[in-house]
Order: sequence, then C-alpha cells, then structure tokens
Amino acid sequence: MILDSMLSNSPGFLFVLSALLVAMVGVVRLAQACLRCVRHWLGHARAGFRTAHS
Repeated sequence: MILDSMLSNSPGFLFVLSALLVAMVGVVRLAQACLRCVRHWLGHARAGFRTAHS
C-alpha cells in the first residue's frame, strides 16, 4: 500500500531515493575516513609504545 502511493508520486519517491543514496555514500565515506584516522593513530601509538619499551 505504501509502495503504491510512493510509486504514484514518482518525483517525490525519486527525490527520497536519491537523498537516501547520497546520505549512504556520505556515511560510508565518513566511516572510511574515521577508519583511516584510527589506523594512523594506532600505528603511531604502537610505534611510540615500541620505542618507549625497547
């Protein structure tokens, strides 16, 4: 029922779909950037830990 009303109102449906897609891509990019930062920070932390305890 909800899908039928969405399909009959196709411009709004397409807008919502594209907005969701953009939001998903943004979240994925943000997650990748966070992972990169965390890996970088962990690498530095490990290197510092190794040099401090050698």
